[in-house]
Amino acid sequence: MRSSATILFFLASIVNGQAQTETLKGLDGERLLAPEGVSNPSKSKRSKHSKYSKSTSKSTSKSTGPHEPIVGGVIDLDFYTKHANAFVGLNPVSGDGSGFIFRASSSSSMTGETFGNAPDSGGGRNNMCTCECKPSDSGIGCAGHAGINYRYGSLLWVDPYTGKWTGQTQALQAIPDAELNFVGTDTRFSPGGPAVYNVACTLQDCGGLFAGVFRQYNEAVSCTAALAEEETMEPSSCFVRCGDSGVYKEWLAYCGEDTDTSEETGFSGYGM
Repeated sequence: MRSSATILFFLASIVNGQAQTETLKGLDGERLLAPEGVSNPSKSKRSKHSKYSKSTSKSTSKSTGPHEPIVGGVIDLDFYTKHANAFVGLNPVSGDGSGFIFRASSSSSMTGETFGNAPDSGGGRNNMCTCECKPSDSGIGCAGHAGINYRYGSLLWVDPYTGKWTGQTQALQAIPDAELNFVGTDTRFSPGGPAVYNVACTLQDCGGLFAGVFRQYNEAVSCTAALAEEETMEPSSCFVRCGDSGVYKEWLAYCGEDTDTSEETGFSGYGM
């Protein structure tokens, strides 16, 4: 028979071993305490990166949801003031774009007895003329001319989640005995860069004459194209369409200067 001292020593060993095991493991099996004299990287990592710990770094943007915005632009008057003038000018039309007009003459009327024929795409759109742009807290409001002959108003901004320049546009084209009303998107690759507008009008919006969807790509703002166009005095030219409205003529003066004053004026397209 073992002595009482041996039995007590054996029981003590079991208890001590169990206690050590429990202190080394948490409820989820993760090691919480390291043996004395050894650092515990698992504990340090949890403490440093815990979602409940307070951050010591300063954030430069405010959170608007579960994800941080990529850039500013929601309330940023200074930012939009800096870039507003860069959108002013002439964006040369490039290619025929797309224009699908649904009407009786192409057997594609929305109100026809049957429907299912797609009309052919048509072109004929002119240069995009932006006469003036003004900044606000949440974007830049621009006024100008585009399409075949419509007047447009756009609200551009930098989408805080994608970091891309985009916006909404609405337009009006007056024709004999009717008005054509368009709504859509206005996407800019950058301030003064290429532009793509994508608009539509329902049968009701287009005076009962037709319904249509349209998209057109325009190249970056170009002083070269505008100065050449100025000499023609064509009714469809931006020089005639903008006339004395906005700051288009100020932009033309910038285009004709001997030196590039983009930094001072905020305009774009010099030498292009």
